[in-house]
Amino acid sequence: MRAKALLLILGIGLGAPPALAWNGAGHRISASIAWNRLSAPARQQVSRLLQAHPDLARWQRQQKHYGSLEQSRALFIEASTWADDIRHDSRYHDNDAETLSDTPDMMARHRDWHYENLPLTPGRGGPEERAPQRGQLTIRIKQLSAQLADRRLGDPERAYALVWLIHLVGDIHQPLHVVSRYDEEGNPDAGGNDQSVIDPANNRRPETSLHTYWDDLPGPSRLRGNQLLDAAQLMDSDIQHTPQKTVAAWRQESLQLARTRVYPGIDSNLVPVLDERYSRQAKAVADRRLVEAGRRLAGLLNRIWGK
Repeated sequence: MRAKALLLILGIGLGAPPALAWNGAGHRISASIAWNRLSAPARQQVSRLLQAHPDLARWQRQQKHYGSLEQSRALFIEASTWADDIRHDSRYHDNDAETLSDTPDMMARHRDWHYENLPLTPGRGGPEERAPQRGQLTIRIKQLSAQLADRRLGDPERAYALVWLIHLVGDIHQPLHVVSRYDEEGNPDAGGNDQSVIDPANNRRPETSLHTYWDDLPGPSRLRGNQLLDAAQLMDSDIQHTPQKTVAAWRQESLQLARTRVYPGIDSNLVPVLDERYSRQAKAVADRRLVEAGRRLAGLLNRIWGK
């Protein structure tokens, strides 16, 4: 408790702003892996829809990092972070807690699409069982998939669904985007955002949140270009079989990983120091989840447009 108090005095810990999902590098890595596994019809449709998206120019500005790489692939990779990028774009607005709608507001940030707050330890009749479950991650992936496959919709609506889908498939594979640990009063830790940890390997900022630590496992958020493409190719070649499964199963995998790999050893009353063993295992989990997200995104798009 003394360590936690010290961190709070220093202005870090629970007062830190909420983290996003995988950082930019993570989403781009998964998108790069997905592109390599898209069928020719899927690539053609994806490329056409990206041209119809109103924020196309945002991604075109980043093409300089990719040299002679095929334009459509570079745009697909850069579009993967759009759902996080609009959080800081004044053209978009925050919205109140939503109900499921077939016509979502296309200028809203939809912050509750990125996560779900499932209880870390269910089935005990504790306060976490009575707490309201927030977040729409799973159901929005299903809805956006149906929207993308609906040929009655115009290209702008389907392009909107595509770009959200690229991002949210990455989100659901980050274990801390489907779970929260609840205290005795039923208050969630916001997917580890309110749990401080110390990472000795981070010389610049060792004190961080558990959520941010996991978000940053893919590498520097600014990672682009050949370094990113090489990292994605290496990770994809290292990981062997990854079953496609259902969206609900993807969520269950992340929930189980949170229970067995993320939270064990993390005492909510302390600011734990993450040792080398924890970091090594976390990195292995993150790499596999990024590869699974990329392969499964490709599988989803290939099913929509034919293999």
